[in-house]
Amino acid sequence: MPTEFSVDTSRRLILTRASGTLTLADITAARRQLCADPAFDRTFNELFDLRDVTEVAISAAEFEGIAGNSVLARGVRRAFVVTSNAHLDLAHVFGKVAEAHGQRVLVFRHIDAAEAWLAAGRDP
Repeated sequence: MPTEFSVDTSRRLILTRASGTLTLADITAARRQLCADPAFDRTFNELFDLRDVTEVAISAAEFEGIAGNSVLARGVRRAFVVTSNAHLDLAHVFGKVAEAHGQRVLVFRHIDAAEAWLAAGRDP
């Protein structure tokens, strides 16, 4: 499953898009690439677009590990965009786990709403 990202420095935003089956290996590989990107700034917010994900093959323990070892700074905003009810529930579970590690996560069904929330939390 490809997980792609880009860094929008003007909006101080990391744009991540996943498709197909989402796995821990995909998340790990994407994080490595992101950290190697010279434009990466761990204080940027993140928009994680999961609308093209068909399956999430990540266990509860793996969710905990992902959240507990975030490459992003505490307090940044992370918006997850989903379309299916199953992915909505999983994103909410991840959000609860991530919040215990100081992350601010909201789940959206519409990308415009997610972008508006992220922009509202950005420092000028």
